[in-house]
Amino acid sequence: MPGRSSRTLLPVVLALGFAVVLPDAAQATTCSPRAGVTQAGGALTAKAISLCRVSPLPPGEPTPVEVVDDSGALQRIDPNTGTWYTVTTGTGYFTHTCLGTATNTYRVVNTSGGLTSGSLTAACG
Repeated sequence: MPGRSSRTLLPVVLALGFAVVLPDAAQATTCSPRAGVTQAGGALTAKAISLCRVSPLPPGEPTPVEVVDDSGALQRIDPNTGTWYTVTTGTGYFTHTCLGTATNTYRVVNTSGGLTSGSLTAACG
């Protein structure tokens, strides 16, 4: 009706004592890519994920967050040329075993989300 605002309500179906909330057509999922690298002992752990939220929700409802595994590449920089090259690839959380103790600088590229992490300099050949 003209001059009247309306909001699509979340339909609820009751069956056998359970309430099922069906998604509202006006809801949207937004995802924020994440990338990072850490070292523990003789291994590097790379992270390429996205945190996804559904919004808007009714007032007072907590916002659910889903962790989505993205494709990623662990890269090491060649100090002589400044070129980054891929050491290993994976999905979500993945590891690289160090093959020595030479100091190198690494980063992770979240190839699904188009995000590059900060770098980590580690004794990891």
